[in-house]
Amino acid sequence: MSPKLRIHPSAALGFERGVADYELGRPGFPAEAVRSVVERLGLARGRTCLELGSGTGKLTELLVPSAARIIGVEPVPAMARR
Repeated sequence: MSPKLRIHPSAALGFERGVADYELGRPGFPAEAVRSVVERLGLARGRTCLELGSGTGKLTELLVPSAARIIGVEPVPAMARR
């Protein structure tokens, strides 16, 4: 298996073309749910969190105030750029 991440071409094309619509239509995350994740994972300065499939970064932005190092990984270039 190649070390390069593979994504189905149809999915990649759909997200490339529809990233703006995805961003507008994707609901946010309830504050209480984010607080719960931050607490349960112990996210704080000195900790690192990998957000795999981070999309356009909606959750990433909400995790940043925890002061943890947040690493967002998104395989679709258009999503990651957004």
